[in-house]
Amino acid sequence: MKRYFLSGIGTLALAMAMVATAYSQMAHRVEAKIPFEFAVSGKVLPDGAYVVTGDTAGCLTIRSLDGGNAVLALATAARSNVPRTEATMVFDRIGDHYFLTQIWEPGSDGGVQIPRSKMESEMINRTLARSPDGQHQAGPELVYVTGRLF
Repeated sequence: MKRYFLSGIGTLALAMAMVATAYSQMAHRVEAKIPFEFAVSGKVLPDGAYVVTGDTAGCLTIRSLDGGNAVLALATAARSNVPRTEATMVFDRIGDHYFLTQIWEPGSDGGVQIPRSKMESEMINRTLARSPDGQHQAGPELVYVTGRLF
């Protein structure tokens, strides 16, 4: 019993360290105009101007500039081979549906990755399973939207 308890404590500490690392990667506000409806952590948001901020708990807040929509998302640290020159939000496009997956700050090879929601995973599985000639279709297409850093 003690071994399972210690294992659980270790797992929790690792998860908290990953969230803290992700937060340190999102040190500024990123603002962007998103020209399509998109989902974050299972919540669908309309097109519009959005700002993304990180808080001390390791959560990202994605909210519309008009204040009408907001969602919280946990994120993990991500690395790129090449530093970004602009603030960038990356979306998975599956058919006509878009899912926010990454946010990158300019001048850094670090960013944050938002895990796939259950809704996105199910949509990917349905898309891959469905093909007219028995061939598997490609997975999600990446869509990049640049923004401003504050």
